[in-house]
Amino acid sequence: MGCAVGQLVQQRVLAGGSPYEWVGGYKIHQAFANVYYDIRTNSRWTPFVGVGAGWAAVSLNYYLQFVRKPEAEYLRIEFDPVWRDVAKRVAAGIASILDTCLARVIFGYQALAPAGGPG
Repeated sequence: MGCAVGQLVQQRVLAGGSPYEWVGGYKIHQAFANVYYDIRTNSRWTPFVGVGAGWAAVSLNYYLQFVRKPEAEYLRIEFDPVWRDVAKRVAAGIASILDTCLARVIFGYQALAPAGGPG
């Protein structure tokens, strides 16, 4: 399961469109199997038991781009804890970019048992 940011995001960044958020590149691979056994009886009702197991591998790309407020607006904001004006001036106008891939493999299982009447 690879993660890569697509061309669409790269072109948008170059165009300077801010703020901008993008989620894409979804990839999902999964498999699940069940096995069961019918218990023979002398009636119309056939009980069974079974088990199942599987996995899923999921990934997606996440991108976020934004620019902090201009200096004049930043100086009016009250931060907790208190920031000095020098720190506010340094932070003002800075572009922040988050570009990451989220991926996870999940395993699952189940037990099977009858839930109905004669069949």
